[in-house]
Amino acid sequence: MDVKTIFATDLHGDLKQYGELARLIRRHDIELLLLGGDLAAFSREAQEQIRFAENAFADFVRSISIPVMLIPGNIEWTATARYYEELARSLPISILSLTPLTFRQFPISGYPFCNPTPFRRKDFERRDRASDSYEHAASVLLSDESGILAEQDRAYLNRLPSIEDDLASLTAGGIWVMHAPPYGTKLDMLDSGGHAGSRAIRRCIEELQPMLTLHGHIHESPYKTGEWADRIGDTICINPGRGESLHAVLLTFQNERLESAEHIVFGKAIFA
Repeated sequence: MDVKTIFATDLHGDLKQYGELARLIRRHDIELLLLGGDLAAFSREAQEQIRFAENAFADFVRSISIPVMLIPGNIEWTATARYYEELARSLPISILSLTPLTFRQFPISGYPFCNPTPFRRKDFERRDRASDSYEHAASVLLSDESGILAEQDRAYLNRLPSIEDDLASLTAGGIWVMHAPPYGTKLDMLDSGGHAGSRAIRRCIEELQPMLTLHGHIHESPYKTGEWADRIGDTICINPGRGESLHAVLLTFQNERLESAEHIVFGKAIFA
């Protein structure tokens, strides 16, 4: 039996792109929507993102009438992520975590944290590897579930688990939705030409070889490398990127395997 899914990420509150996504879902009879974080626009206050989630995002989910599985990204405030959890009480939304959920026969896991960025707010950032030591250029900021910011010292992330520590609980197989892409691939290249993905995520993919991993975070990478999909061993890895119009990937599964993937901007690839 075929299963049709769409993956989109880094929509950043763009109502035009949400509208494009809703039309795409209806046109292709999609059964499941996977969202890879940074769903709201960047905001200096959590309440702006919460209003978006309460109104535009909730209306979008109601309009498409299919299950949605999501993770937040590093742009989301902690309070916004908690509001997604509130929406999940009354809407067909599931918040993905390292404990997999199952859709049809597919286990699906999620992880929202990314390796450190130049931004001061670190709600969804972690050191990459357990051996890494990280100090930000200035004091860092953490927000609580009320959207209140607390200033922390530059080395604060050194007192938290790393991405590598967190991923130790992952199991092999299935689909992983992770905001950060794996390091050193066609999916994590910056405008500068450098790679900005996670080494810990890459190592975990190398070791556990899930069927498919879905990423975002580095908007420009498909334009820099000319590719939106890559392989790590037998694992297919995807980052749709972001542009002025919607960037999303149509995924078709058959007999518990990925049959095809089609980027709505860059075209189709079929994996034998």
